[in-house]
Amino acid sequence: GTPRCDDDSFLLEEQGLLPLRIQDRYQLLSKLGQGGMGVVYLARDEQLSRDVALKIIRPELFDDPGIRLRFRREARAAASIQHPGIISIFDTDEL
Repeated sequence: GTPRCDDDSFLLEEQGLLPLRIQDRYQLLSKLGQGGMGVVYLARDEQLSRDVALKIIRPELFDDPGIRLRFRREARAAASIQHPGIISIFDTDEL
């Protein structure tokens, strides 16, 4: 049968885990893309009532401290750039 979440027994669909709520704040709506390190989702910031892009480290890389460090460095570098063609970074965090 269809797999269920270990935490709340919610039915998991074969094509993904959407919609999914992160930290009681972000509602993942759709997958926008993925790269070698992470997956980017369209999400709804329910606290600020706005749509955002949320990048999450790929599950198989969660436990790699080098990847987490690279992820934070990438976020800091992107946050230092102000340009209309580059997204703004609002936050970084660990789940």
